[in-house]
Amino acid sequence: MDTIDETLAAPLLAGLRSAVDAVSSVADASSGQCCSAELLAAADAARELIDRASGLLASTVGDIDDCGLAAGLGCASTAALLRHRHRHRLDPRVAKAWEAHAYAVRTVFPVVAAGQRAGLVSAEQARVIVAGLDNLPATSTETDRQWAQRLVAQCAAYEARRR
Repeated sequence: MDTIDETLAAPLLAGLRSAVDAVSSVADASSGQCCSAELLAAADAARELIDRASGLLASTVGDIDDCGLAAGLGCASTAALLRHRHRHRLDPRVAKAWEAHAYAVRTVFPVVAAGQRAGLVSAEQARVIVAGLDNLPATSTETDRQWAQRLVAQCAAYEARRR
């Protein structure tokens, strides 16, 4: 696939714009005028939003990489696209890290990717999981790697439910 299917991307973009508007409205409304237990619930909800958004970001960067969008826009790589074309002009190390993480999670660690999409594994947890699994001994079998991936993803999901 050379380009992103606009019929699939449009609902995603519309949903994201609605989410940004909703977060902006809530942020504007919470100007520090109240202090109650509801603030803890709001903090929990904000944390869940961050975790789910991190998963979406990883998935979207992976989709950008998979469909060859960078080459179609004249960039050498997805990292270069994020670095030069991204509206925030990402630091080169950050852009490369996003690309590498998206690739590793999507191609090597699908259980972690599923946990991120579900909001059960945060981006921070996913980075630690990927780094740990990358350091398994070379003698590890594929079965060992799959078992380890499921175990750490389940632990991260358990931690997410405890929050």
